[in-house]
Formats: sequence, structure tokens, C-alpha cells
Amino acid sequence: MTHRALIIQAETLTGEFIAQKLSEKNFVPEVIPSGELGLHAALNASFDIVILDLIMNGEKNGFQILRTIRQKNNRVPVIILSDQNQEKDIVEALESGADEFVKKPFGMAEFMARVETVIRRTHKNKRPEQSAYSRRYYQIGELTISPDKYEVESSGQIIELNPKEFQLLHFLSQRADLPLSRKVLLDSIWGTEYKGSPRIVNVYISSLRKKLEPHQNTIQIKRVQGIGYKLVLLNRN
Repeated sequence: MTHRALIIQAETLTGEFIAQKLSEKNFVPEVIPSGELGLHAALNASFDIVILDLIMNGEKNGFQILRTIRQKNNRVPVIILSDQNQEKDIVEALESGADEFVKKPFGMAEFMARVETVIRRTHKNKRPEQSAYSRRYYQIGELTISPDKYEVESSGQIIELNPKEFQLLHFLSQRADLPLSRKVLLDSIWGTEYKGSPRIVNVYISSLRKKLEPHQNTIQIKRVQGIGYKLVLLNRN
């Protein structure tokens, strides 16, 4: 089964290394270097596990992010990473709702074992389709999106999307209102080994926008100056 992992990590190289190792174990990782954007993603998209560093750039540190996630009654498992090895930090993390506390530097074999143990412990009573990545369908605006069938419907009518358009819509919809850079979209949809022009993202965004035009009263893909794109839901109740 594929699991989705959110990595909130200010150190870019560390985040990318963890993402690479998770990918090798059939995870779909997303790395966000900002505490505020990471929290937004954790609360507005579905993940099977969150890997959170205590030291973050921006206004929120790891403890604040973790507490906010738990205050919103979000039970996604969270593994804390920290180079602080004092007992009080470990106790505070666990009392704030962390599932595991991993001290840096750490061995990757041990880290992956901890990740897989947390996943097994959390999902042992769930049916396979309850995984965040493989759930059967969800509603966003006027659209019903079925990831397992690669289908999008509105009022019972199929909206014809090619596989990359579907992946792009699915990725954006799981992060509604979150600005995403072209690099994030490119790496997530086309893969980090893609060697073509990054402007392929613009081409597919344009195509997807045209196909979503009949539904633009409830859902739009907007350009975010200097960043990239975000999917916006309109006329929310």
C-alpha cells in the first residue's frame, strides 16, 4: 500500500534525503521547509504520517505546530525530529501528542523502522481503502474525485482528463488554498528525474483550467505571483 508522508523540515538537504528514503519504501513524500505552510498542509490535506522537525524557520516551532494539529483533533501520526536530546524536550513532545521522538543525528535504518512501526500501529484497524492516498473518492467544490479510478465527475458526468491532468488536479485539491511552487508540482507529478522543460507545468495548468471552466464558480486554479499556483474553493458554506 502507498502512504503519503508530510515532511516539515527547515533543512532542505535533510528533508530531501528523508523524502528519497521514504520513496524507496513506497511512500509518496512532500517536503515543506516552512512551519506555517507545513501546518497548513497538515490541516488541509490528508497524510498518513507527518515528520516534523522541532527547529523551524518562521513564526512557529515544532512544538507549536504539533499542538495546533492536535487541538484541531487531527490524529495523523507525528514523528518529531530534534537535535535537542534533553529529557524535558522528549517529555514535552510526547505530552503534546507526538507518536515518536527521534534524536538527530540518526541512522536511516532505525528511522525507517520507526516510521513503519508507527504506520502499522496507527493503521492496523483500518481497511486498505482508508489510506489517505487510496481513499475511494472525495468531494471538492462541484467535483467528485476518485483517485483509485482516475476519474472526476460533476453531477454524474465524467470530466475527461488525461493522467497527468488528473494527478495535477488531485495534488492541488489535496492542498486547497496552499500556494505551490512550479518545482514542487514538477517534482511531485513528473518526478525528480524529469529532464524536460519545467514550463510543462504551465502547459498542463492551462489545459486543466480550460476543462474546469464550467465549474469556475466553485473551484479555480489561480497563479500566485512569485510562487506558483494554488487551487481555490469559492462559495463555501
